[in-house]
Amino acid sequence: MESFNRDNGQIYTETISSRVRSMVPTWKKHARGRRVNPQTYKSTARGSSTLRDMALRSCCWHAELFMPETLAYPGWHYAGMVYRHLKATDTLTFNSWTLFQKAYPNQLDLTHAFRVSHHDSLASWPSIVKSLTALDGSVLTRFCAHGTDLDLSQLLSLANIPTLAALVQVGDSRHPGDCAALSESSVRAWCRAVREKKALRKLKLLFLSCMSDALPRHLDAFPALRLVGVDRRHSTGGWDATPKACGRWVRPGSVDQDKFTQTVCGSRYSIAEKTERLCGFAEELPSPEGEVDDLVTLSLTCDAAAEPYLRSESIAWFVRDPAAKETQPRVARPIQDGSDRATKKRKVRQEKQQDVASLLGLFG
Repeated sequence: MESFNRDNGQIYTETISSRVRSMVPTWKKHARGRRVNPQTYKSTARGSSTLRDMALRSCCWHAELFMPETLAYPGWHYAGMVYRHLKATDTLTFNSWTLFQKAYPNQLDLTHAFRVSHHDSLASWPSIVKSLTALDGSVLTRFCAHGTDLDLSQLLSLANIPTLAALVQVGDSRHPGDCAALSESSVRAWCRAVREKKALRKLKLLFLSCMSDALPRHLDAFPALRLVGVDRRHSTGGWDATPKACGRWVRPGSVDQDKFTQTVCGSRYSIAEKTERLCGFAEELPSPEGEVDDLVTLSLTCDAAAEPYLRSESIAWFVRDPAAKETQPRVARPIQDGSDRATKKRKVRQEKQQDVASLLGLFG
């Protein structure tokens, strides 16, 4: 369509070379199912629909327009009907789930698993981390990067999620040569940042691929961590040369090793279900704090198009050694100006001590 510019009298035509994209993240409104518009709904059964079905369709269609106070007013008996219908039809979005969680923070039925596409995870990574960070303490978060490689900056951003209980990252296997392991300095920097921020206090499960061999040596910053898995497909060396004990972490028995490996390498369960089973195994291990969590669980999976492939012989597991004592980092004692010098007695030799009168006599 031609346009006219009155300032210079030119006639021009605007063309767009690329598709216009919104800067507002839309992943929180995505769902795998399709909602039913109550205005265009046509019943396939005989007779008309009941008032209950009509009200349910209307509530599900406007689920993101509710307020937490509105959902809490009728009670979970009626609000649960809307929530279960959204889950059954795969139309539950992250926005609507957040409203239900704010209205019923201790409702265990709100445990759910979301999936985010690989494109949305790359374009909306700050929004994803910010949304997970905003969750309150009544939710345990499980983050799964399926077919996605995480760099140091992304690991540092995940450390800002206080409710993170499980972190599972399975790298992309389509280009094995491009998957470079993080260096020991990067791993040490991440663990040091976690220790200084006192972050990830609830992390119990950690599985990372394309990781350096130095990972188990720097895990003292995670107080609640029980189970650690490392995939070394693209690292040099073999697990036979790896010591059986690494600091406060030891290799489990062959039975537990096979159980953990078969769970993460099998194709029977999804990555969210695998993470749930591994978290169950971690709960059975001795806890350093002796706490049992019974909270709502939210699983968020950043899923790639290709299915990653894991080899059982390249995976090693570590569990916390209950006999090892926790090593506390040395804290430097603060020194105040002049306080340290005042407490120390100055050593003065007896032969150098002189009377005040003798000193004054020198000037007489």
